[in-house]
Amino acid sequence: MNKICECNICGGAITTVYKVKNKELIGMAKEYIQDISMCNNCGFIFTGNPFDEKKLNNRYKKFSKFEFDDKEYILNETADYITRCRRQQQFIDRVVGVSNIESILEVGAASGYNLSLYKDSAQVYGIEPSYNNCKNAEQNYKVPMFCGVFEEFYEAKEEKQYDLIFLSMTLEHIVNPCDFIEKCAEFNKKYIFIEVPTFDYKFSDEPFGMFCEEHVNMFTLEGLQNLMLKCGYQLLNAEFVLGLEQKLPAGFPAMATIWKKVSRKTEQKKYKIINSSEDILTRYIKDSERELERIRKIIEGIDDNKRLAIWGTGHHVSMLLANTELASKSIVKVYDSDTRKHGMMLCNVPIEAFSETDIEKNKVDAILLATYTAQKVLEKILSAYEEKVAIIKLYSL
Repeated sequence: MNKICECNICGGAITTVYKVKNKELIGMAKEYIQDISMCNNCGFIFTGNPFDEKKLNNRYKKFSKFEFDDKEYILNETADYITRCRRQQQFIDRVVGVSNIESILEVGAASGYNLSLYKDSAQVYGIEPSYNNCKNAEQNYKVPMFCGVFEEFYEAKEEKQYDLIFLSMTLEHIVNPCDFIEKCAEFNKKYIFIEVPTFDYKFSDEPFGMFCEEHVNMFTLEGLQNLMLKCGYQLLNAEFVLGLEQKLPAGFPAMATIWKKVSRKTEQKKYKIINSSEDILTRYIKDSERELERIRKIIEGIDDNKRLAIWGTGHHVSMLLANTELASKSIVKVYDSDTRKHGMMLCNVPIEAFSETDIEKNKVDAILLATYTAQKVLEKILSAYEEKVAIIKLYSL
């Protein structure tokens, strides 16, 4: 576990604002208390004790949540992903013109679909830790990929320069964002596109959903601007995407931004920020605490004698296990659609695929939908069994 003692952006003193307890983080730790920290000087919000990069990189390689072409994954994000990629392309075209970009490097290129949108007019190359994604990119979209994490790519010391560096839902995962952008700049001639989840317009849906173990940075426009100015980039444009129709709490709202590489000697314009990072963070924590208390009462109301199945094994469940009475209930089944997790243990119960025979043979009395993101999907699957088993929902969606 790392301990960050000063701000990565400005070197200022930091304060631990809040601590979020987690249990049973698959592939990471049995217990983890995440320190939510903030710089006293520039307002940058980040995890003060992130997992080391080797462990995080191993997580991304083995348990990537963004294998968009995996048709067996129940939360099929392909449609949302395609919509996002096309929205980002339109934004880039409005600001700098896609025709003015001859080469693109994408860090965290997922299935390769995004880069495929540009390959007719530009040379494209992706960096991606998931082997399955790299295979899909090359087979389905003919997009060349480097299979590994950015540090491995950087150590290879490729000499090529790219007009555009593409970072979509990537920078929030980087333990040292300033060092990372400085290294990206070595490969960059003109622009960097960055889209990250943003706190600026964040509402509390899933309590503490922004504070997952993989999101080591929690950006506001203020924090992102301070980072990019230090690294020699000027903001060209930004837009906020609320994503109200999408149930991806850690990913939305998001801010899409384009930055131009400038001389370090150039006097850079700093845009005035209306809401401070401190005010935004304080409001989010209060909203999350209120929502968590509501959920606590639902879980407290589950009969201790009921044989309970939990559907979901992600960050949301880890937070519930650490902050509610869920771990003390009679958990007999744990379901997850991700086949990579099958056979692993959660609360000393093996993770497996959902089976209707568990209901038909009266093996479970109740099923807790322990996910915000996929609750609607699971509700639809279980709608045929509502008279045979209790379906416990945590959210009104």
